[in-house]
Amino acid sequence: MSNNWDYIAEFKNDIDELLEKIRQRADELSRANHHIIAAVADEKENPAKGVVFYAPAIQGNIQKNNAGWKKIYIEAKPKGDDQAAYNAELFDKIRRQLNDLTPAQAFGAKLLLSDSQGGKATITLFYPTTYIKPPVPQTHWLYTSCFEPYIENVADKLSFALNHIDSSFSLLAYSDEDGSDAKGVIYHKLGLANPELAHVGHAWALKSYSTKADGKSQADYQAELFDKIKTDLNSLSEQHLLLAQLFLTDRTKGRAHIALLYPQEIRPI
Repeated sequence: MSNNWDYIAEFKNDIDELLEKIRQRADELSRANHHIIAAVADEKENPAKGVVFYAPAIQGNIQKNNAGWKKIYIEAKPKGDDQAAYNAELFDKIRRQLNDLTPAQAFGAKLLLSDSQGGKATITLFYPTTYIKPPVPQTHWLYTSCFEPYIENVADKLSFALNHIDSSFSLLAYSDEDGSDAKGVIYHKLGLANPELAHVGHAWALKSYSTKADGKSQADYQAELFDKIKTDLNSLSEQHLLLAQLFLTDRTKGRAHIALLYPQEIRPI
C-alpha cells in the first residue's frame, strides 16, 4: 500500500546547525499538512546528517497503531560525506518500506539513524502492527538506557523494550560512537495513545543537550543527557509529545547530543 512517503536528507558540518535545519524542515512540511518521521546522526571528521521522511496527512478518524512492533534494520558502509550513497543504501530503502506499510503502521513508526567513525552507518525502522486501547495515563515519563558494544545489540534491546512496555507511548533513539561503543535510550509513559492521523504538528521547537563525558560512562550520560530530557518530557504537553521526534548522536572523543523535536501546536487538517 503506497502512502506517498518521500524524504529530504540534510548534511551539515555542525550538529547544531543540522538540528536547526531539521526543525525548519519540520515546520515547512507541517505547513503543507504532512506527517514527519525524522532521524539524525553525527560522525567525527565527516558531516552530521539527518533525514526527514514525510507523507500527506490522511483525513478521517484512522487510529495509528501502537503495539506489536516489528523492526527493519539496515546497515551500510558509505563514505561519511557521500550523500548519494546514503540515499541509495539507507534512505531509499526506508522510503520503499514505508510505502509498503498501511497508514496505521507507517504513521506510527519510529526511525533511528547511526554513524560511526570509519565504520558502518545504520538505519532502523520500528513500526507497529496493531492497536491496543491504553489505560488511563500515568503521572510521569520514565526511561531505560542501554550501553552495548555494537549498535545491532542496542537495536535488539530497544525492540524488546517496545514490545514489553505495557500500553505505553514511547520515544527512542540510539547512537554508535566508534563501532564498538553504542548506546540507546527509550522513554515511555503508560497510557498515552497516538493521535488520529488527521492531526498535524506545527511550530516545531527543539530541546537539545550535549556532553563530553566518556562514551562508556553511563552515569554521566544519564545525568547530562537522559535525565534532562526526562524533565522536559514531564513538563511539556502530552498531546504535543505524541508527535515528537528524539535524536541521540555521539562522536569519537567529541560531543554527544540528545535532542527533542516537538510541535508547540497540533491542528486537525
